Amino acid sequence: MALAKISAGLLIVGLAVGSVIGVSGLIKVKVGQEFNITLESNPTTGYQWQLAKQLDRSIVELVRSEYRPSESGLLGAGGIEVWTFKAVKSGTAEISFEYVRSWETDVPPIKEKSFGIIVGY
Repeated sequence: MALAKISAGLLIVGLAVGSVIGVSGLIKVKVGQEFNITLESNPTTGYQWQLAKQLDRSIVELVRSEYRPSESGLLGAGGIEVWTFKAVKSGTAEISFEYVRSWETDVPPIKEKSFGIIVGY
C-alpha cells in the first residue's frame, strides 16, 4: 500500500494514488507513485489555480489537472480542482499554486498554496 504523509499530521493512504486536500505542507511519496493535490475552486468567479512556478520535472511531473463541479447542482457553486502528479525519481521538489484570473496580469493572486515533495523516502 502506498502512503503520502502531510506534515500537518494527516495521513493519506491509497493503493496507487495518495491525495492531499487543500492543506499546504509536506508530501512523501515513492518513486513511480502518482498523487493528487485537491484545491477548492470556483471558476464562475473567473479564478482558477495555476502552477506558480515551473516544476522540477526530473523529480515530479504533472499527469493531469481537472475541475470537478460541486454535486449540489446550485448555479455558481464551487467545486474542486484535482491536480495529479507522478514521482519520477528520488529527491525533493516544491509544487506551488496561485489562484488567479488569467487576464489580470498585474494583480497578485488571492490565494497561494505550496507543497514540499519528498520522493523515495
